[in-house]
Parts: sequence; structure tokens; C-alpha cells
Amino acid sequence: MDGEKRKVMFLIYSLCGGGAERVLVETVNRLPKDRYDVTLMTLFHDDTRAGMLSPEVHYRPALRVKNGKAQKILSGIMQYIIPPKWLYRWFFRNDADVEVAFMEAFPTKILAYSTNQHAKKYAWVHIDVQTYTKQDRLFRSMRHQKACYERFDGIYCVSENVQEAFSAKFGLTERVHVAYNMLDEQAIRRRKNEPVDDIPKGEFLMVSVGSLIPRKGFERLIHVCGRLKSRGYRFRLLILGKGELYEDLAEQVIDEHLRDSVQLLGFRDNPYPYMAAADLYVCPSYVEGFSTVVSEAVVLETPVVTTDCSGMREILGDSEYGLITQNTEESLFEGLRTMLDKPEVYQYYQQRVRERAPFFYMEERLKAYEEILDQ
Repeated sequence: MDGEKRKVMFLIYSLCGGGAERVLVETVNRLPKDRYDVTLMTLFHDDTRAGMLSPEVHYRPALRVKNGKAQKILSGIMQYIIPPKWLYRWFFRNDADVEVAFMEAFPTKILAYSTNQHAKKYAWVHIDVQTYTKQDRLFRSMRHQKACYERFDGIYCVSENVQEAFSAKFGLTERVHVAYNMLDEQAIRRRKNEPVDDIPKGEFLMVSVGSLIPRKGFERLIHVCGRLKSRGYRFRLLILGKGELYEDLAEQVIDEHLRDSVQLLGFRDNPYPYMAAADLYVCPSYVEGFSTVVSEAVVLETPVVTTDCSGMREILGDSEYGLITQNTEESLFEGLRTMLDKPEVYQYYQQRVRERAPFFYMEERLKAYEEILDQ
């Protein structure tokens, strides 16, 4: 009966974004609805992924403003001016048994001031908070940010590296745990077969997916491609995603004479046909937490080259199942050149990535999430 279901509310800034947003959609869809009454709240409405939610998930955006400039102004007012306690009461108040801030910064700050006294409160941390510090600006001080986290009953980090960085920064260890992101590997494999008509044929194909923002490192990947092309390598790179750097990256492709080698395809709600067709998945990020898209590449059994950031060694071992380079442009260049130059190395990782895929199967991770929500 509905009255016996455990009411769970997840809060995230928006559904327009990369891995964390996709993971949240998959998570709320897969939670058993005979046991949980699930509500997903966001600051702004997003058409892109709202349509991917199960009809049994209650989607409640605080604002339905679509104009980008208006969103930016309102976002600034709500994040930096209006007290979080007021925002919670005006937009996010609910009677849930469990409240989950599924990202750092805004969701964490809001639910720290929740007035729902009977709800258990959990915060998710997706990034290395020592390396990536943009979220610090949302709080009055480091002491204030720590105090907000101390109001939660549990803090769940998406990798061991993220947990270590979090504890080192805030000095918090009690109630700080690791909870790996859920992936619906069956849906990923099913959706990879959906038809698309813009995958190039005939050359070594690399694919990279993510929000076009500074920390994702796409500018250095494009520059690496320019260096490879100048040395005579033939390849194609497809970049899937949208974000603030789109125009800059498009201009960089032109400036580096890469229009016949690098394409910016924009956002795709289903990146899996591209990732499955790729000879190589490339992650050029400066900072990650536990990369959803690298995990998805492994599920699709696509060999990976990635820079060394949080979570990568938990995903790929010590370059056992994919090639991890140093987090520099030069090392990324050498890693890609190795894959292009040495068929035996490429074939080794083709085999090893197949062996790693079962690590990401959903059943055990879903059980872990249910155990958290049932506490």
C-alpha cells in the first residue's frame, strides 16, 4: 500500500548536465516503486532528461524558466543572496522520510537547512573537493561548509579517492562512506543499438562525452589532436556534450585546422551508439569523482585512455583495464600515440576491458542504495 512506502526526496541543481545527472535518473527509475515513493526536485526544469524519468517518479522543479540569461540571474540570487532556510521553505519543503542532496554545493546547502525534523538526511559527493573548489564560493567560509555537512546523517562519496579528499579537507570521518554510482548496464547495452546516422566510418574513431566546461579538459584534447594530425596520424574524434565552452572549442577546432578530424556534435541524450562504435574512449578531464562515462565505456567494452584523476584507478586498476596517463597534456598525447602506434597494446586493452565490464553490474549497487535509504 502507498501509505507503507518510504518517501524519498532527491535534490539536484538541474537534470541538464553530465554523469551525476544521468546516474540520478537511472537511480530513481530503478528503485522499486512498491517500496519507495520517489520525488526528484531541481532548481530549474529541464526538458532533456525529464522525459526519461519513470512516470512513477514525481518530478518537481522549483522554477520553470527556460531563458538562459534569466536562469543565470535567478540562480545567482537563489544561491548567493536568499537564505537557504527560506529557499527550502518556499520551494523544497516536503514530508519525505529521507532527503538526499545528490550533489555538492547548492543541494547540500539547501538540505542542510531542511526544516523536516523527522527525515534522515544524506549528502552525496561526486568530486575531489580538494582539487575542485568552485563549490566553496557558495558558503560563507570553510567552517560554514563543514557545519552544513555535519547536519547530515550520512555522507556518501562516489569513490575511495573522493572519500579521502573529503575527509582530508573537512576533518570528517564519522558517517562518511563510499557508495559507487549505479549504472543500468542492461539499458546501456540495449540503447547502444538505437540507430544514428552521423558516425564516421573508415578511420580510427575516438569519442569523448561530457559537459563542455573547463574542468573536463576538452581544450587540451583538441590540442593533442592537432599535434597528432601534424605528425601524420589519421583519426576522427567526436565530442558529445554542451556547455559554456562550446563556441570557444568550435573556434579552436577551426584555428587548429581540425575540421576534417574533430567534430562537436552537441548534446545527445543517447551517447551509447557513438561510444560503442568507437575504437577508443578518451577522458581528458582535469578533475573527476568516479567517472560515469568512463564506467559506461567499460560496460560497452570500449578501450579507454584517461587522465589520472579521482576514481580512475578504482575503475581501471593501475592501467590494468584501460590506459591511465598522467594528468598532463603531454602524457595524454603520448597515451593516444601509443594506442595508435602499437596494435599489440590496443589489442591488450580490447581484451582487458571485456574482463572488467561485470564490475559495474547494477544488482549489487542497487542493494547498497536500498540499504542506505532503509536506515
